[in-house]
Amino acid sequence: GELSWRQAFEVIVIWEFASCVLPSAAGGTAAAPIILTKEGIPLGKSLAYTIVTAFLDNLYYVLMVPLVVWLAGAALYPRHLESTFVETLRVLFVVSYVAVSTYSGLLFYALFINPVAVRRLLVRFTSFPALQRFRPRAYRLGQDLANASAQVRHAGPLYWWRASLSTFFVWTARYAVIGCLIAAFVPMTTGKFLFIFARNITYKVVLLLAVTPGGAGIAEGAFPTFFGNFIGTATMTSFMVLLYRIVTYYFYLILGTVFLPRWAARVFGVGK
Repeated sequence: GELSWRQAFEVIVIWEFASCVLPSAAGGTAAAPIILTKEGIPLGKSLAYTIVTAFLDNLYYVLMVPLVVWLAGAALYPRHLESTFVETLRVLFVVSYVAVSTYSGLLFYALFINPVAVRRLLVRFTSFPALQRFRPRAYRLGQDLANASAQVRHAGPLYWWRASLSTFFVWTARYAVIGCLIAAFVPMTTGKFLFIFARNITYKVVLLLAVTPGGAGIAEGAFPTFFGNFIGTATMTSFMVLLYRIVTYYFYLILGTVFLPRWAARVFGVGK
């Protein structure tokens, strides 16, 4: 049930590659249990790891949003956008925060308090005629939560400390990358860096609405609107968009195309 450093690296690469080729809303989470199971981790434990990861990822967002709203205030949204679009973006931001907070609360209750009650709630919620076709899926989700709870309920404080610390580091780095790239070419103050960090969280809400793989097209189109005034010229902004997508998107696409065939050959026995 343990992964070597090489296996862990390949799992991360394939996971990130899945995030690049799937719509932003789905991300790599949908593929994660399959990837982990093929590495020899039992399905129950694979689902547990995936659900815990989703819980900690969402919890980071829930805790960080009040901080960035306090940091940026009304300037969290680009001022030169149409007022109607800003209002729409503000509504989407609030709705996404409420949805993620509710989902995080549901996961917390299922993992640590009463998974059976959550399973019952999901089944009853999908008992309405319009939702009945989702009932088998809701039951499976409830069962997965119950299995995950059994797997992680007895994990010690050290496990949660490491998992929480790594989640904080990874997501802070993800949201800080735009500020770091801009600071490499443009003079940057601490206040401006924190402001870019805050606005990046709003930018990611826009990317979540994208139906294209990895937010392709939407990410490039929205970037100048959110960050162009921190960079300067249109040429420099275009260069920054390209650099940002190379670091956060194309890099993982290239890694995925290199490692996926090798990984598939190893775990599926392709070519043997």
